[in-house]
Amino acid sequence: MAMKFGATTSMTDPIQLGSTIRATNLLMGRDPNSMRHLKYSRATEKLHEAEAAPK
Repeated sequence: MAMKFGATTSMTDPIQLGSTIRATNLLMGRDPNSMRHLKYSRATEKLHEAEAAPK
């Protein structure tokens, strides 16, 4: 939530915190119609399904 107070960058791993970052942007109104959040969620869901599928 530091972005609300002007922090533009942080020392984070966007791969591990991707859903948190996109959810924060959604809650702060920086993601119109929540399209970035939905695209990210769907992509990660497909990735997890592909990893769980038997080979």
